[in-house]
Amino acid sequence: MATVAQRLQVERLRFPALLPDEQIVFRAWLRLHEKDYDRIDGNVRIGIGQDPGPSFPQSTREMAIQLTQLRIDAVLTRGSEITLAEVKRRAGPANIGQLLTYRAAWVNENRSFAPPKLLLVCNTFTPNILPAIRETGIQLEQVQADFSELVTVGRPGTRSASSQT
Repeated sequence: MATVAQRLQVERLRFPALLPDEQIVFRAWLRLHEKDYDRIDGNVRIGIGQDPGPSFPQSTREMAIQLTQLRIDAVLTRGSEITLAEVKRRAGPANIGQLLTYRAAWVNENRSFAPPKLLLVCNTFTPNILPAIRETGIQLEQVQADFSELVTVGRPGTRSASSQT
């Protein structure tokens, strides 16, 4: 029986920063909206990374810088319009801060002519974020997703799909 990671391999390669449940949410969103965009890039690094210093080998320094940069789940392009997307199973206040930070870094690096739009894709969300969503202009898109493929079937110590409630 294939593991969750094996079953989601295509999504993991295209969007490596997403957790398995986030990959399922984004897959559901893509089924509805992928055709609306010219290009969709995943795991886009932005911002200033932390250099551990010249006492480390150059390859280690480069890796450390990359690992400490911000990582945008997806950058969506339609013509000259850019949208930065964060994908969560359950969206909350921290995701508002992430998107605002991504936009500030994007603008600071002059990555596009106009400031990017912000999109929060989720399956569920805490209602406490709605005022901040309205205030910041972040677009919230809630999608239905089937998480049943996350259930491991037939392994010792796990419940089978038929016993799930």
